[in-house]
Amino acid sequence: MQKVITNRERSLGIFESKIFTDSTDEKSIETVTRNFNRAVENILENNASLSEEEVVNALNKAHEKGLIGTFDIYRYLTDKQYRQDMIEYNHIIKGTLNVLDMMEEIPHYKQIINCLTTLAVSRTALCSKNRLLTKLMQETDTEYLSDQELRGIIRYVDKLNGVNFFRNFKSKLILNQEIEGFDTYFNKTTVGEIDLSTFNGMATLKHWIEHEFLEDLRTNYKSNPLVPHLKLVGENQRSILATDIDLLQPNTTTGTIVAYDEIIRGMAAFELEENYKNTGYSIADLFQMYNILVNSNQYGSERLTTAFKKCSNPNNILHKYWKFLADQDYEHETIQDYELWDYYINAAPLVSTGAERFRKEKFIKVNDPVEGYILKQYDEKSNSYTVYPLIPVKEGIESPEHRLKRLQNFVEYCPYEMPVMAKVVEMFATLNFEGDVNDDILLKIKNIILDFSSSGKLIIFKDC
Repeated sequence: MQKVITNRERSLGIFESKIFTDSTDEKSIETVTRNFNRAVENILENNASLSEEEVVNALNKAHEKGLIGTFDIYRYLTDKQYRQDMIEYNHIIKGTLNVLDMMEEIPHYKQIINCLTTLAVSRTALCSKNRLLTKLMQETDTEYLSDQELRGIIRYVDKLNGVNFFRNFKSKLILNQEIEGFDTYFNKTTVGEIDLSTFNGMATLKHWIEHEFLEDLRTNYKSNPLVPHLKLVGENQRSILATDIDLLQPNTTTGTIVAYDEIIRGMAAFELEENYKNTGYSIADLFQMYNILVNSNQYGSERLTTAFKKCSNPNNILHKYWKFLADQDYEHETIQDYELWDYYINAAPLVSTGAERFRKEKFIKVNDPVEGYILKQYDEKSNSYTVYPLIPVKEGIESPEHRLKRLQNFVEYCPYEMPVMAKVVEMFATLNFEGDVNDDILLKIKNIILDFSSSGKLIIFKDC
């Protein structure tokens, strides 16, 4: 296609450098004007149905949008505006037929383009993800990177999609009543809205869906066939909302086949409940938000992902998420909130207490009957692990019991371990004190800042 367009431009005398210029020299302007007029005349001779005004406007538009002498096949497949611009430009310079227009109008050509678009988007996403993983492997100490850590990093890259989607989503769920939620320190509180751009807001959404929202469905939406199949199951030290059958293998018995059909139909029906309690979102939308947050929209035996297969609203949350994935890149340096350390922590394998002495990963999660798990950091000098705090510690102003409760709230309801953001919160708490500045306060501030990388320090100064 590039060759076809270039040949047409050459035959009509359309050369970017010869018909447009930024020069103020009179001779240059005269030459360019003469070339431009000649190109317009050539186009009019080739296509008598066009007016001079149409041709002049089309060439100026093509110049402004950088279309002359180029054809970006990936942009053509994935950018609808670019595709339309190229079709309109090709209409001006075409010979007998506008090939690009034909591909849009003839059904089987259109389907071929749709298939190519799907392949292009999938390939780019996979390549981008692979680039990030390759970069992480180069920056990490690969000699000690276990298979479990690698799997953890891959899962974490998928998690970042959810975090970034909600941050770009810039949406708050305005509720018609106060609900139980969490503040920045993961203390339980009551809120009238859920800010999905914050970690405590994401935790609040998880808590609300698994409790008040689920209870309301069981009370007021009993007739929906999905509701009886919803339950809370344990996964990775926390509970998640799931179905009561394996959605990936539904044909086990007559009962599971019937249940599978009820789950799919029920979720599709919930898409028609367009404004649940004046939130502006359908019930299916809220399930989709939850699934992106908790499961990264990944498939699993009891996960809700399969349940959305009959949801067809092009403006639902899931379609917005897919579009976001197609548009965004996985370059982690562009995400200010995340550092290489975050990848190490989220890659930490879960181990039993007895197995701790056999590990060499930078971080591990040790099973704990009270806290769920304890995050520990490896110290090469002592060849042992020390506790690494998951959430900021309010030194001297809270009891161990209070901190334990906050930690349990965090482990149960926040799907992400974000130490950099936790340190930012700790920094603000340290600065927000009453009384005179003393050496201890200054030392604490210094130690916190020293523990940041450059990007972490930028977060503080930006937010301050």
